[in-house]
Amino acid sequence: MSERIPAGGPYKAAAGLHEPLSLEHLMEARRAASIYCVSKDEYCCQFLRHLKKASILVAKARIRDLAENTSYTGIDSGILELYNRLVEFYADYISASLLSYGENPVMHLRTSIELDGVKLEKGEYVEMDPGKAAALYVAGVAEPVETTFIKIGTACIGEEEERRK
Repeated sequence: MSERIPAGGPYKAAAGLHEPLSLEHLMEARRAASIYCVSKDEYCCQFLRHLKKASILVAKARIRDLAENTSYTGIDSGILELYNRLVEFYADYISASLLSYGENPVMHLRTSIELDGVKLEKGEYVEMDPGKAAALYVAGVAEPVETTFIKIGTACIGEEEERRK
């Protein structure tokens, strides 16, 4: 497999030498698959298995190494932004910063949606499973509601930052 498939290859990813993902990388991966998979034989299946395993490892390395790099401009930068939103939500959830009903966070809907067969309107406050809440937050459909003590604490933190300056 070429060192450039996928996205710089597993060896570069392991060393943290990530290059910006480009359309060229995706085209190379497709081209290699079309070459090795001309027919449905075991060689094709093996190639695809290896490509999938390598891609998972490269993806994990890229997320770990590039997620906090705000100057990264590859075509996958939007995926890294989604990852960062998920981490932000998860951090708020495990720190008990979110208003919740039991273990379910309360979310404020930014748009009307249908969830589990129930029509929910924009502006409603809804408690929901943490996984669904995280997915809706990452998608920009809903915002978590902070607990009152976090709102007060955030104000104090802001005042403290001003005093330090």
